[in-house]
Amino acid sequence: METNKRKPIAIPVLIVLLAVSFTMNVLLYTKNIQHGRDQLEQTGGEIIQTAEMSKNLVEQLLQFIDVIQDESTSETAGKRATAHAAAVYMASHDALLRLQQFAEETPLEEMRVTNATNNMAEFQKNSMELLTTIGEGKGSLADEEQAKLAQLKQTLQQINEQWTDFPFQYAGYYTSLIRLANGQEWLPIAANIDAAVAGDK
Repeated sequence: METNKRKPIAIPVLIVLLAVSFTMNVLLYTKNIQHGRDQLEQTGGEIIQTAEMSKNLVEQLLQFIDVIQDESTSETAGKRATAHAAAVYMASHDALLRLQQFAEETPLEEMRVTNATNNMAEFQKNSMELLTTIGEGKGSLADEEQAKLAQLKQTLQQINEQWTDFPFQYAGYYTSLIRLANGQEWLPIAANIDAAVAGDK
């Protein structure tokens, strides 16, 4: 009488375990990729939102300066009060600084706008000091105050010109937002902004 030989089960079990392990690794890898892409999409959205706030900030500051420079009225107290209001407004809005932080920290190392954050911080500090000084002054603006204010206005106008090329239309588009987060499409704009504020020192 022949005895039935049991088939070894180790190999089939091992194959099943390897298949399960491979499947789990693929799922985990896919999940990590998706998570990374979702984070990039969020960053891209934040870049657009920050650029929109920066645009509004610059436009508002230019309006303040227009009031201060208005030659149709000789009412100096109101002009100096406007300068003080502009300084307070600028101090309470950091969108430009955050936008340049994105440009300096982009994943594309070779495209990073080096020292952009420090340049913007110094520009904002100097601008607020100028506006505060004008706001605290008395009487008509001195020639030096007018000259510095004109320089500030010119720099802000240079920044304002950059929004024409900024891809605001990418808002809500997954792939486009990822491109922004990776530094594509908009870093030359950040570089131009940096050049404007660095030249204003």
